[in-house]
Amino acid sequence: MTTGRYVARTPICRAMSGTSATLAAALVIAVEEHRTGRRLKSKHVIRHLLRTADVVPELGTCSKSGARLNMHRAVHSPVPSVIKGGL
Repeated sequence: MTTGRYVARTPICRAMSGTSATLAAALVIAVEEHRTGRRLKSKHVIRHLLRTADVVPELGTCSKSGARLNMHRAVHSPVPSVIKGGL
């Protein structure tokens, strides 16, 4: 998953520090704990961030998941109580 800006036809691949994804994970944890009282496991947060990301096929060469972080969707979408499938 990437957090960079890309032009749809010409993705620009560059190294990311992971700061945005870390911030998104922290926000998801804090909001979910405030909303439901649940403390999330890291695997649930990672799966949620991937589930709420914007899929951009052109990013397949830049990103393992082929997706761009959508922090708004990640923070405002509830994390499912039961997440099926493993990481």
